[in-house]
Amino acid sequence: MQAWGLVAPEAVRAVRHHHERWDGTGYPARLAGEAIPIEARYLAIADTYSTLTVARRGMPRLSRREALREMAQSTGQFDPRVLRALIQLLAAAAPSSEAASAA
Repeated sequence: MQAWGLVAPEAVRAVRHHHERWDGTGYPARLAGEAIPIEARYLAIADTYSTLTVARRGMPRLSRREALREMAQSTGQFDPRVLRALIQLLAAAAPSSEAASAA
């Protein structure tokens, strides 16, 4: 499926399924685990991280460490391997004091 021929099928799948949950309780198709397209698993984590770390009206901005901690505690929501990869990438890019506490 392409939107007006401008969007790759992978992008459409990512947007369509990024609210699926690793444990199968998400939407729109209640997909679980590996049945969720990998691009949607990446987008779900990126979207959540952005939501938590960017200041929005009425919502406080969390630090990198706080956001990663909250995401790690969301049992069943994210692909654990993709979440670990994000934590490792951000820890490697963080100043040493923040990196140690994020991992």
